[in-house]
Amino acid sequence: FIADPMLGVTTTVAIIAHEVPQEMGDFVLLRNAGWSNTKAFIANAGSSLSSLLGGALGFFALSAADFILPYVLVVAASSFIYVALADIFPLLHRQRESFVQQSLLIGAGVAVVPVVSWFTH
Repeated sequence: FIADPMLGVTTTVAIIAHEVPQEMGDFVLLRNAGWSNTKAFIANAGSSLSSLLGGALGFFALSAADFILPYVLVVAASSFIYVALADIFPLLHRQRESFVQQSLLIGAGVAVVPVVSWFTH
């Protein structure tokens, strides 16, 4: 939101679209590991809230030092790209039967970015 409010909205939508299913999956994993609903919820909420704390700290730190903002954005974007290329694509190649379906879904995910950007302008 510091660099551009529309970039902030687009990024927020993308993060929510990723994190909600991720957190639900984490909760199910903890439940399957034998954790109670309460314990799994508290652990999941605690890890999520620590992310919010880090985001708030980063926001205020970058507000005070906005001259490094372009470099921080480059590192953040390249980190996401690295994870996608280094972790996700090799996994897709090992699962040949669903490669086409997963590639189409990745393409749809990439296509969402300009659509969301278009709606925010």
